[in-house]
Amino acid sequence: EERLNFALEGSNDGLWDWQIQAGEIFYSPRWQTMIGYEPGEIEPTIESWEKLVHPDDLSRVNEVMNAHLEGKTPQYEAEYRVQSKSGEWVWILARGKIADYDENGTPKRFVGTHVDVTERKNLEEEIANQLSFIESLVDTIPNPLFVYGVDQKFITFNKEYEEAFGIKRGDYIGKTVMDMDFLPLETREATQREDASLIASGGEINREVQSKFVDEKDHDVIYQVKTFDLPGGERAGLMGLMTDISELKELERQLEQANERMSVELNFAREIQMSMLPLIFPAFPLRKELTVFATLHPAREVGGDFYDFYFLDDDYLCFVIGDVAGKGAPGALLMAVSKTLIKSRAMDDSSPSSILTHVNNELSEENESAMFVTVFLGILNVKTGELVYTNGGHNPPYIKRGDGTLQKLDAFHGPVIGAMPELTYKQDRDTLRKDDVILLYTDGVTEALDEKDQLYSDPKLVELLLAQQYKSPKEMVDTIAADVQTFQGQAEQADDITILAVQYYGELEETGMNKLDLSIKNRMEELGVVEDEFFEFASQNQIPDADRQKVSIVLDELLNNVVTYAYQDEGEHEIEVEIELSGKRLVITIADDGMPFNPFGRDIPDTSADIDEREIGGLGIHLVRSVMDDYAYQRHINKNVVTLVKLID
Repeated sequence: EERLNFALEGSNDGLWDWQIQAGEIFYSPRWQTMIGYEPGEIEPTIESWEKLVHPDDLSRVNEVMNAHLEGKTPQYEAEYRVQSKSGEWVWILARGKIADYDENGTPKRFVGTHVDVTERKNLEEEIANQLSFIESLVDTIPNPLFVYGVDQKFITFNKEYEEAFGIKRGDYIGKTVMDMDFLPLETREATQREDASLIASGGEINREVQSKFVDEKDHDVIYQVKTFDLPGGERAGLMGLMTDISELKELERQLEQANERMSVELNFAREIQMSMLPLIFPAFPLRKELTVFATLHPAREVGGDFYDFYFLDDDYLCFVIGDVAGKGAPGALLMAVSKTLIKSRAMDDSSPSSILTHVNNELSEENESAMFVTVFLGILNVKTGELVYTNGGHNPPYIKRGDGTLQKLDAFHGPVIGAMPELTYKQDRDTLRKDDVILLYTDGVTEALDEKDQLYSDPKLVELLLAQQYKSPKEMVDTIAADVQTFQGQAEQADDITILAVQYYGELEETGMNKLDLSIKNRMEELGVVEDEFFEFASQNQIPDADRQKVSIVLDELLNNVVTYAYQDEGEHEIEVEIELSGKRLVITIADDGMPFNPFGRDIPDTSADIDEREIGGLGIHLVRSVMDDYAYQRHINKNVVTLVKLID
């Protein structure tokens, strides 16, 4: 005993010597002072030791000791808590083994050591608490998350990852993705290679993928993986996050399908709406007193603007333009109702003011939506040029006189239509003279915005109207529409753009009219007859040679096409050619009973391209477009009708 004490002097370990059969335990002074007792103060008995051990640890420690005494383990080792003299619990690491047996082989003596490991256990507990906190924090992330080390082995993943793939965290910590046999082999190999490359080079991955989860369904997933480093800059591993966007993608698919259906329906509605407008020009090819042209560019698939024109009888043309305060389907519906009411009333009422008064009362009744319409309506006597008009809150039109001057019809005869019943609209009169053009438009023109939110404005429209003499209403309308589009640039079109122009050519009695009617067979030799007859007609009416030659070329081109391509049989057919000169306006009409064909339906060829790059054909019709001032095609029951206009100097 004295030698043992001497040996232990200065040691950090406490020794104990258990005389098993005698039931005594020798505690070294160091072991006793380790837990706050004086040497010799602890009784050398099993009972005294058991009183020191924490009750929660005693049974476990005894099981470990008995296993060793029974020869099941080569050494005894256990960590447990003992109570110090001050009442604090001290963590002890106890190790030992049987040191002696009696003659029967029964354990006689056990020798071991005690080491105070409280500091380590406290540190481990602190680390465990931190890990538990981090694990709990990670588990709050609502998306599957995983962490690899640089060896590509799992450090951890969260509950969402467990639930997504139907696995347990403890089963895969320390393993690689190659051990996840629930994933296809190709997927695992590709992921392994990609992760290795990412760990080596650093950076991140961010893409959409499809992943099969525990429900055996393919899920649309945003897959994000990024490397992370230790404080010293050494690569630590990578962290991945998977965001399931399946519901979002499904909603996107449903929305796309709904948009497609809506687009189809809106396009159908647009076709219906546009079909309600007169779209064939020249509108009245057989009327020589005037020409009409119009265009409408809705801001949406369907819009609220409208225009219309029609003869009330042989002498009176009614023309109207309107703008509904509203866009989309509601605006389109009110547009259709307004246009129909105006036309219906105009057929029995020759007074513009009376027409608008009646229509206003009709629209104002039960107008719960509080929508309204601005309208300009005019009735023109094509024999005298007298114009009677009324303006219900619409943009004032302009008259471009034949001498180049500009007149604004700035009188208002009542408020917008449909806002208030029992209103009486007024009207005014003016006169259109030879070659005058009246221009009507909606505020989508003057209130168009460019990319800097600047207005196109009335002054800019006036400047454009005064800038040149326009050959036809079509040229005027197209020039204005193109100028507005150029002004807008990349800015979104905010409102419907509608333009209507009517040109009056004066009284026929004053201008005189000459006419040439020809009927030829569908044979090439007949084309010479047309050329000879037109040459004589041009000479009699003093048509300049330059214009005569251009018209002759156009006639030859179009008639050649009819004879060559219009008929599918070998029979004989009639081709009708009508040429009329009214003042300076030469109108040519060609009618054939061949198969339906619009010669102006092809795109204009790119004459700037190399010959080898151009499409075959189309240059003849391009010549017709270039030479004539206006042109149009219509299918009249069983006939193709081409109308051409040439302004003679």
